[in-house]
Parts: sequence; structure tokens; C-alpha cells
Amino acid sequence: MNYKRSIPFFNYPALFKAQEKEIMDALRDVMSRGAYILQRDLEEFEENIKKLIGVKHVLGVADGTNALMLSLRTADVGHGDEVIMSSHTYIATAASAHFVGAKPVLVECGADHMINPESVKRAITDNTRVIMPTQLNGRTCDMDTLQAIADEYGLIMCICLWLRK
Repeated sequence: MNYKRSIPFFNYPALFKAQEKEIMDALRDVMSRGAYILQRDLEEFEENIKKLIGVKHVLGVADGTNALMLSLRTADVGHGDEVIMSSHTYIATAASAHFVGAKPVLVECGADHMINPESVKRAITDNTRVIMPTQLNGRTCDMDTLQAIADEYGLIMCICLWLRK
């Protein structure tokens, strides 16, 4: 039996095309000012996020690895702790747990290629402190179910937000 299987994936070129003017205008603005680090853009970003999610403090960082490591360190996650994460993720997810001294615990995905909440439940041990789901290609996991699991077991939910206009 010979058949062709097509697995749909996120269409990055189409996303760029739909937002090309805004993206290029932002790049021109930043590059013409040489405003690469700790400029008004970061301050505006942090203020807008604070208002959006209704918190006192927001800290924008350079990349997802640093964001996740900072979140784990803030929660005092370290040696002997376990962080449950999807097996379908970027290296930064596991690296952030590793770099704070915790053990990354990879779990299975569901048919949607997102972290499977039942796999999360089966992986929980006395050393589990955190569930770190990966939001993939513009889609989000079943966050309500994952939060219910975190609440049931007294675990921290650690997510890295990627926001766009």
C-alpha cells in the first residue's frame, strides 16, 4: 500500500504576508533608531502587558529560555524538583528546567500534538512541582484541564507568553 500523508502545519509565510506592512514598519522604526536593548519599546510592551493581564509587574526578556528560567527561579524550583512538559516542544523548555537544577519530565501528546492532560496526571510524583505546557504554532493546550490538574495536586503552572498585535 503506497499513499501520501499530508500533515497540516502552521503557514508562516501566509502569516508574514498578512502582517508584512506592520512587521516591516516596526523593523524600520527600531533599526533606524538603533533601539535594540532596553528602549522605549520594551517599556511600552511591559506597560501594555500589565494593563492587559491586570498585574503590578511585568518583565520583558530577550527569549523564551530566559523567561521560563526566571519563572522557575521565582517559584524557587530547583534541585530535586520535577517539571512536567510536552514531548513535542522546543529545547528551551527542557533546558530551562535543567538550568535551574530541576528534572524535565517529558509526557505524551494527544491527537492534536499538544500536551495530553491524562499523560500529565500519570507523570505526577511527590517531586513534581510544575506543569509547563507548550503552546504550539498559534494554538493553545487544554489550559482549563491542565489548570484543574495543577490545582488538584498543588502544582505551579508555568507558561511563556508569546503575544502579537
